Amino acid sequence: MENKLIDALKKIEEENLVSFHMPGHKNNKSFFEKQLSPLDLVAIDLTEIPGVDNLHNPKSCIRNSQNSLSDFYKSYRSYFLVNGSTCGILSMIYATTKRDDKILVNRNAHQSVINGILLNGLRPVYVMPEIDKSSGMILGVTAKLLEEKLSSDSEIKTVLLTYPSYEGICFDLMKISKVVKKYNCQLIIDEAHGSHLLSHEELPMSACESGADIVVQSAHKNLPAFTQGAFLHLYNKDLEGSVEKYLKIFQSSSPSYLIMASLDLSVDYLINESHLKTKELLGEVKNLVNQLKKTNYKVLNWGIEYNRLPFTFDPTKIVISGLAMGLTGWKLEEILRGNYQIQVEYSTENFIVLITTVLNNSQDFKKLYHALESIEKKYGKEKINAKHPLILADVIVKIKPSLIEEYNYKIETIDQCLGKIAYEAIVPYPPGIPLINPGELITEEAITKLSEMVSELKIVEE
Repeated sequence: MENKLIDALKKIEEENLVSFHMPGHKNNKSFFEKQLSPLDLVAIDLTEIPGVDNLHNPKSCIRNSQNSLSDFYKSYRSYFLVNGSTCGILSMIYATTKRDDKILVNRNAHQSVINGILLNGLRPVYVMPEIDKSSGMILGVTAKLLEEKLSSDSEIKTVLLTYPSYEGICFDLMKISKVVKKYNCQLIIDEAHGSHLLSHEELPMSACESGADIVVQSAHKNLPAFTQGAFLHLYNKDLEGSVEKYLKIFQSSSPSYLIMASLDLSVDYLINESHLKTKELLGEVKNLVNQLKKTNYKVLNWGIEYNRLPFTFDPTKIVISGLAMGLTGWKLEEILRGNYQIQVEYSTENFIVLITTVLNNSQDFKKLYHALESIEKKYGKEKINAKHPLILADVIVKIKPSLIEEYNYKIETIDQCLGKIAYEAIVPYPPGIPLINPGELITEEAITKLSEMVSELKIVEE
């Protein structure tokens, strides 16, 4: 009999992996067993019957839970999301733009942002993030470059930025917020990787403190919530009607009470436990980083050269390079999983990325260090130079993304696509950041990077 999903899941459970990836609960039952037993999960998988409120028109218990969430993040309104940050991102894009509007977006935005631009018929204006050449890490956008874009294009009405990055790099969002408001634009933030940032003063500033109009967060990435659990925080009360309208469109009409229950427990955690637990987590991470300083590994986001204004970093993310030992990130991830039952969040040619949360215990960190120490002793010593990240230095939009389906396409080999227009997006996943989007010119740089991933591409037929 063929292996089915339930069989694969059982096999993963038996493997007893050490999780340095999302979801933030780390498959650790202890958090949920405080208030839920395994039998309760089936009992609370409900629908909108009397006594358990309605997510799309909350009046009682769900409204009370969302009010507690709003109090913690100091928003005008906060909402539970059961379709991940994706539905929140789509909702805030639609709530702040009209068809054919221009929207300014950082080029390393998530694919859900690009999909929102395409669906609502928007004209994207990209701002390129700075890149650290020595490591290939994407650092983020600067206020100076953002102001250059806004001052030269009065048609831009909305600015959407990703903060922090997948690797946990943060930029001076407060300064950028002032620039955006100076030009009377709306600021909306994809803070999918930052739901925990208000937990402790040693963490970077949260987008919820920046003056943004709307902030969306993936609670399941950094908090003990089930996958697809997310938050939307509204700070501009004038957008309340629009936000709620689109949340009803983009969220399921049968919201999961299991996901909402995990979000409710996450709110209680934030209010009552997050500060102390985050302090303990930071202690574990600092200890690991100090141990790795004595090895040939490089912890990229903790290097002093990266902790410089306008960029800083989220210390709960750990970005490790083994290039000095001849190990690509891909190889390092493969060895950790295959030989040590440790799963990282994702890898690039240059490094691996680990997500840590308060549900990682001291044993997890010990196992990780001993595995890395063992790998260093066994594998090569020939240094590999870092390559640039999978992001283009320049982007030329030839056709508005929403109009691409008005054209015919043909499939060509990559070496025949230079100077052509892309019909489809190419999105390495993770991290889900498009290398090229529909309607963009395929440059020589794009050809070089695309050839590492695909052999053929759909292009617009002339």
